[in-house]
Amino acid sequence: MPDFKKSAIASAWLAAVLVVAMYIVNYVFTLIKLTPTTLFTSFPTPVSPISGTIGAKILNMFAGIIPVTLDIPSIAVLFISAWASILVGTYLIAYGLPVVGKTRWAKVAWTVIWGAAAFYLLIVGIKLITINQAIGLIIYTVPAAYVAVWIGNMFGLTDKF
Repeated sequence: MPDFKKSAIASAWLAAVLVVAMYIVNYVFTLIKLTPTTLFTSFPTPVSPISGTIGAKILNMFAGIIPVTLDIPSIAVLFISAWASILVGTYLIAYGLPVVGKTRWAKVAWTVIWGAAAFYLLIVGIKLITINQAIGLIIYTVPAAYVAVWIGNMFGLTDKF
């Protein structure tokens, strides 16, 4: 079982880099006329596994406990979503879910996919995603993971995740 503090810090670094990579991949996809959707919709386009839906649900949970209004920018909500998905995905992989591929970007992609799958089950319930969502998820997650690892290598951050 991974150390929680170490996993949380590593997940935060990866989440920060992944959010930047997602903005880059979204921009490139929009240039080639492929607008990514979130995992919680079912259109046959590239599907982003990280969306503000997860972060908004987490913030709403805290807002119900702490009586304050949380007016947080969307990039912060996206970061919270990425961080939570990566942290959950890290633990799911540590407990035996498979990772296909031995490269760092393949591990990042599968960590994000498994983490997003866990939150998908919590938010949507036990409902299978469509084949279009699965294909779109792969089309989006693989380039995002590759760009995240590339950015991490460029800035010397890959040892942190």
